Amino acid sequence: MMGMLAPVSASFTVIAVMLGARMENMITYTILYNIILAMTAPLVFSFVGHPAGITFWASAWMIIRRVAPIIVFPLAAALICQRFFPRMKKGIVRYRTIRAFP
Repeated sequence: MMGMLAPVSASFTVIAVMLGARMENMITYTILYNIILAMTAPLVFSFVGHPAGITFWASAWMIIRRVAPIIVFPLAAALICQRFFPRMKKGIVRYRTIRAFP
């Protein structure tokens, strides 16, 4: 059950895109899944085990607080880079599929 409730790692998106997945789909999937997880995990844990004296909203906020920086900060950095540093963005896009093993 914990496998279904584990948050999607940000590195999963990077690896999937390097293997040929569409970046837009993977980013959308990652963000939506983590938001859905933050709302459903407290419900599931309250039905499965004993509540630890914490409310649903407090539990959801604790999950969002720990997962959001992993998702939001790289997304914000990418948007800032795209908007204010177009030359850097071109360089990153040009070398985004660097082969690790030649």
